[in-house]
Amino acid sequence: MTINIISYKEEIIMQGKSSVLISPENHLFFYEIFDPVTVICHNTSKVLNKHDIIIGSKVKILNNCENNVKIKGLNFEFYTSKSNLKKPIYIFNNISIINQFHEIWNFYAAEQDSNIDLSEIKEKIKLLISLIECDSDNEHQSKSKIGKIHTKLIKINRYLRNNYHEPITLQQLSDLFQCNSVYLCNTYSKVFKISPVKYLKNLRMEKAKNLIMNTNEPIKSVASKVGYVSCAHFCEVFKKYYNSSPTEYRKKITYLKMKGEIKNGESEY
Repeated sequence: MTINIISYKEEIIMQGKSSVLISPENHLFFYEIFDPVTVICHNTSKVLNKHDIIIGSKVKILNNCENNVKIKGLNFEFYTSKSNLKKPIYIFNNISIINQFHEIWNFYAAEQDSNIDLSEIKEKIKLLISLIECDSDNEHQSKSKIGKIHTKLIKINRYLRNNYHEPITLQQLSDLFQCNSVYLCNTYSKVFKISPVKYLKNLRMEKAKNLIMNTNEPIKSVASKVGYVSCAHFCEVFKKYYNSSPTEYRKKITYLKMKGEIKNGESEY
């Protein structure tokens, strides 16, 4: 799965009018509806109500209300082997997905006047997509039960993102969120297609890579800042990810910067 920078917009659809939402190739839009509208796509129509969400690349939205209606949405480049997200998807009354949508929207809107942490917003989008995929996979199951599971998993995911710099074990997570460790791992892995331990490791390595590339922090300090007690263990894990020790990696990046092949802040290497 590859995700590139997103944009966001709000739109007012006048009474009795319509709006055609079109995204470029390999783009998806996520729009939240704030008043009842009719969505037309491929000669079929659906009525959406307040807080329902439409996901796709081309639809027509018709306002049959007696007042103007508001919609707001996100748009981003999206490449995936999963074709089901390239077709229109309708999300009805799923609080977990709506809350995650709002979190991305608020984060992106708040960061417009400063530098956006792309890695963080991409993780938020991946989480949103995972929840949508799970919602589609479980559309015939109990929505209330799924909603409770999603809420807890979102809290766990958020906890990992906010506390990756702390030593965290699977047992500590299960104790903190009051659930069985095996159940936690299996459920998290099913929804996010990655185990919580692997997700935490990926997150730490991405943060460590950015620190090594863009700061002069000693390697031991970097290890500590991303949650590793043992610097030796950190170096071992880092080398498995990037085929270089942290020190070697920093030397390569410094050399490439001197040659002008990469710029400060870039992280693709």
